Amino acid sequence: MKKFVITVSAALIVCALAFNACKEDDDPQLSVAGSPVTLSFGAAEDNAQSFEIRSNVAWTVSGNPAWLTVTPTSGTGDKSVSVQAATNTATTARTATLTVSVNGVDAVTVSVSQAAAAPAVVPVITITAQPAPLTTITEGAVSSSISITAEATEGATLAYQWYSNTLNSATEGTITEIYGATAATLVLPDGLTAAGSPYYYFCEVSATGAEPVLSEVARVTVNAPAYEIIIALQPPAYPIILTEGSTSARIDVSAYATDEDVSVTYHWYSNNAPTNEGGDAISGATGATFRTSSLTAGTYYYFCEFRATDATPVRSNVVTVTVKPNTLKMDKTWYDANPSATSFSIGAADQLAYLALLVNGGVNFSGKTINLTADINLTGDWIPIGNNNDGFQGTFDGKGKTISNLTISGSGGYKGLFGWLLSGGTVKNVRLAGISISTDGEAVGGVTGKNDGTIENCSVAGAISGNSFVGGIAGVVGSFSARDATVRNCRSAVNVTINNSSGAGGIAGGNNGTVEYCYATGSVTATDDGSIGGIVGHSWGILRHCAALNSSVSTASDYFYVGNSIGRVIGYGDAGTMLSDNYADNAMTVTGLGYTPFIGNGYKDGASITATEYHSAAWWRTTVGFSETVWTLADGKLPALK
Repeated sequence: MKKFVITVSAALIVCALAFNACKEDDDPQLSVAGSPVTLSFGAAEDNAQSFEIRSNVAWTVSGNPAWLTVTPTSGTGDKSVSVQAATNTATTARTATLTVSVNGVDAVTVSVSQAAAAPAVVPVITITAQPAPLTTITEGAVSSSISITAEATEGATLAYQWYSNTLNSATEGTITEIYGATAATLVLPDGLTAAGSPYYYFCEVSATGAEPVLSEVARVTVNAPAYEIIIALQPPAYPIILTEGSTSARIDVSAYATDEDVSVTYHWYSNNAPTNEGGDAISGATGATFRTSSLTAGTYYYFCEFRATDATPVRSNVVTVTVKPNTLKMDKTWYDANPSATSFSIGAADQLAYLALLVNGGVNFSGKTINLTADINLTGDWIPIGNNNDGFQGTFDGKGKTISNLTISGSGGYKGLFGWLLSGGTVKNVRLAGISISTDGEAVGGVTGKNDGTIENCSVAGAISGNSFVGGIAGVVGSFSARDATVRNCRSAVNVTINNSSGAGGIAGGNNGTVEYCYATGSVTATDDGSIGGIVGHSWGILRHCAALNSSVSTASDYFYVGNSIGRVIGYGDAGTMLSDNYADNAMTVTGLGYTPFIGNGYKDGASITATEYHSAAWWRTTVGFSETVWTLADGKLPALK
């Protein structure tokens, strides 16, 4: 009986041990291999690290901050967990604790740390060469410059900004940023004057992340130039008018320095407006005479800048070059067949138009003769032969032929059949009928606007108006450099009107040469004030053997000086005027405030004559001295050119 009990007890113990073993396998378990686990990352760590979870149930990983990427964060059973750290840009280290949890079991932790980023290196700027104090420059001299040299640590890129100031300081005063001055060298602005001197400049040097550094201040003193540049010859005040197709326009200027040992240089500019401010320098245009390129129809503006060492540059007035579309028919065969010939024949309007195109484009006819072989009837707006830069210097022989209906309108001076007859040039034996010229310019006449040569045996009939120096035959005769210019044996039946300024006459608006053996009919009228006379308006030269048969000489001005600038033969005579054997119709009407006659053949009103006298062939022959080799003289008629 006792033995049985012992056996039963042993069996019960075995069964209990087996039960307990089964119960332990079903309990939740959790561990992390190698625990405690510590993961360490560098500041810019790119490679992921991991740890191994051992468990028989579901688990979670928590506590991961935003800078860590944990994959996966939950699972069941044994699993490897990857941990990735983002780059640490902060200059302090950071840590985190990851907690692995299973219900009913103590959690296991994983420590994570990441090193701090290296501290940022701040560049340091050093100015190694300060701007030298530019002691003095001369007003108007070619621009000087101020420079600095700077460097920065860590290879930083430098930026520069220059400033001007009213004081010798980089921090006090009225500081102004100089627009565009962003280089290590500052080119001093143009226009610094002695009156505004001294001037102060400094530079701020900067770089990303660096503390900006201010340079020392440069003081600039401007001295007044010791001499001046004087413009001796300005470009023409009125437009140069070309026909499209002309080779070029010519502009002449000259200047000198008040110190005769100093040379003046020339620099031409073009502009898109009628101003000498700004403009574009024309490469290679450095002479006193400038020729444009061949221009298409349009309006162009040019001026010259004169320079000399240590002198203030001076700019000339602006000259306007107007190029008109070539609407006139052109016959080129008479010239192009043999340009080197010394004599040419013209008998049609399109041939005459081509002569104007050639002369205005710079072709020189000096020593050559143009012969008119037939009457010509012009149509359209005439462009004069020769402008106020390229004049005609050959001989134009009208052969007694008539050019009819010459019409000019618009603006600008130097108007007539010819614009400018140069010294040595001759126009003779031309008859102009039905002429109509109306312009707002100066130097306007039937045969030529400006005459520095010889006009003889010519007649003009029609109407002419302009602003200054307007005449039936020539606007201006001669100049102080061309005193030998002459108008001889000419007849004018032109109504002359001046609209603004000085000089209007039946033969010439102004005379600085010689006018002789001429007579004028028609009227001379000034809508404002001005020097006006039946033969010449304003005279400096010789006037002789002329007859003023004008119907009237009158002005609408109430200016008190008018009485001294209006007359039957001339309006006003300056020193050097020589008057002899001049006559005027005693029936002529002279109207002007304060007009006082000075009558006699040596005075501005000439000697009085009657209609009976000037309709006598003998009077013209013996009293005035007209030659019958040039004139047809007959009783009851006015002289006619042969």
